[in-house]
Parts: sequence; C-alpha cells; structure tokens
Amino acid sequence: MSFEFLPVNNSYGIEKRTYSDFAARNPQYGRTLGDFLPSDVAGLPVHFDPEFDQYTYGQHRGDYPRFQILTKLKEGDVVFFFASLAPFDKRAYEDRDEFLKHYQRGKKNKYVIGFFTVKGVAQVFVFNSSPRFALALLNIRVLEEEGSAPLDIDDIAKELEILRWWGYITKEDGTYKLMRQRATEISRSGQEIIQVIDDLWPDARDAQEQLLKKGFLSIEVLSGNVTEEIIKSNHHYKRLRPLDWDSFVLIVGEPSHSGLLRYAVQLTEHFERNEFRLSNLGQAILGKTSDSMRGARWIDEGKVALLAKKITETNGQLKNELRYLI
Repeated sequence: MSFEFLPVNNSYGIEKRTYSDFAARNPQYGRTLGDFLPSDVAGLPVHFDPEFDQYTYGQHRGDYPRFQILTKLKEGDVVFFFASLAPFDKRAYEDRDEFLKHYQRGKKNKYVIGFFTVKGVAQVFVFNSSPRFALALLNIRVLEEEGSAPLDIDDIAKELEILRWWGYITKEDGTYKLMRQRATEISRSGQEIIQVIDDLWPDARDAQEQLLKKGFLSIEVLSGNVTEEIIKSNHHYKRLRPLDWDSFVLIVGEPSHSGLLRYAVQLTEHFERNEFRLSNLGQAILGKTSDSMRGARWIDEGKVALLAKKITETNGQLKNELRYLI
C-alpha cells in the first residue's frame, strides 16, 4: 500500500520544475515522479498543493464549493486528503505512453494519503508587483490616453518586449498597446493589470512607491494563526509572475500533528456507474454504501478517531502525530 503522491500539473505562472525533477518515494519502481506518468505529462510543471513540507494547502477563490467549505474550518479541525490510486504494474509503466491509461481504467480507488491538523485559516489576496514592468504598462496607458509618453520608450524597451512575450501587450505598426482581453484562459491582459493597480493605488506618494516596489498583500485570518512567512511558502504565492495576482484561502497545518502517509488507507472497493462502492472503513466513516467521492466531506469526531486509528495501524511513524485524536 505504499504510493506515489502525484500533484496536479500547473499550467500557470513561473513554475518550471516538472514531475521529472522530483525524486520518487519508491525508487525501486521509478526514479522520479515522471516515471509514473505518460511522457507528455511528465514534462509538465507541477503544482504542489497540498504540500507536506510547510503543510499548506491553498484553494483559488472562485465558484468552487471547496473554497467556501475551507473558509469554515477552525483551528484544531482535521483535514484528510484522499486521492485516486491504481495498482502498480511493471509492464504498464514501462510502456506507459501506450498502455498506462488503458491499464488504469476501472482499477482506481480512493485512498487517504495525508492529513493536516489545522493551525490556521486565512483568506489571502496578493499582487506581485515589479516597478519597471508596472511603469512600462502605465506608460502605455498614458500614451494611449494622452498621446505622449512620460518615460523614454527606449529606456524600458526590454521590459516592453517581455510584457509582449507574456501576452500583456501587443505591438502594432511599431506602437505598443494594452491587451484588452486575455490571450488564453490562463493568462492576464494588460488592461486587467492596470485595473488592479488602479484599484490598489493609494493617495500618498510613499505608499504608491511601496506598491510599485513590493506589491500588495492582504491577509484576513479566519481562525488560528497564519503568518506572512507561511503564506509566501505556499505554491499559490510562489508561482506568481511579476504583475500577477491571486485570491485564495490558505489552510496551514500544525507540523507536529500533520503528515504525508507512507502507506495509503483504502476508502473504496471499485467504481460502478457514477459512484464508488465504499470499503468497510469508508462505509463506517460516511454511513452509506456508495459515494461519488467528489469534493469535500464533513465527518464527526468519532469518525475522525476511527480514521486516525486505521492510519496508525499501517503508518507507525505517524503515531505521535495522531495519538491525540484516537
């Protein structure tokens, strides 16, 4: 029941590390995480969230039920993470481009792979500024509105080309213009960035300089303790490009009572039609025989204790982290 924790891929931001850059936990079966994925996926950047070093988990704000659920967590609550896992077969993974998807179909089940005991919950908004890039965009906006640029265009030529490469601006007949809409679903437009800067723009001159130099970070602590340092360790923050922003809820785990399992704990037996048939443990926890296993589930303290006990039976290294729950 050992497993590889394969995070979702990251199609946005500055993260360049791929699955093939991270060592596998089971080197007897694969050297890197990329060895457990088709080659076209193994080369994609990784979004490590949740991450089990600093114990943080972020959820982007939007029309996601999970976002609202996470904001209701309180200090001392326990969050269990479950994932889809399929049995390892040497041949399927050796020929993973051709056989892996076919091999895994119908063989996946849901397993608990880790847990956080909540230390803090916060809603976060961050704008990652960069003075010269911001000034370049503001320069274009003034040029469009007034027909004259306050800064020498040659002095920021390099920044303008980078902004164009990122898709924030376009160049038409030798003139730079703000992009008015996103080039793709995962990109920003120059107009959107200018709007964010305008919304954040303070009256005081020194505050304006600070916004351009250091950006903006807003933290609304909903429960417990969440520090600026721990926010900056989360991947939602670290992946931001210059002039980018994000709004997310952050869950911080207490290190002494959180952990990534060595051996997964099975919750389902097989998938049938639109739901999973639950294992005996899954039935005892959720009080039913089948479940879609999508989204989040609330369980009471008694079920938390039952799950914690099952985890420690196979993950002796986590007894201290879970002892207080049993």
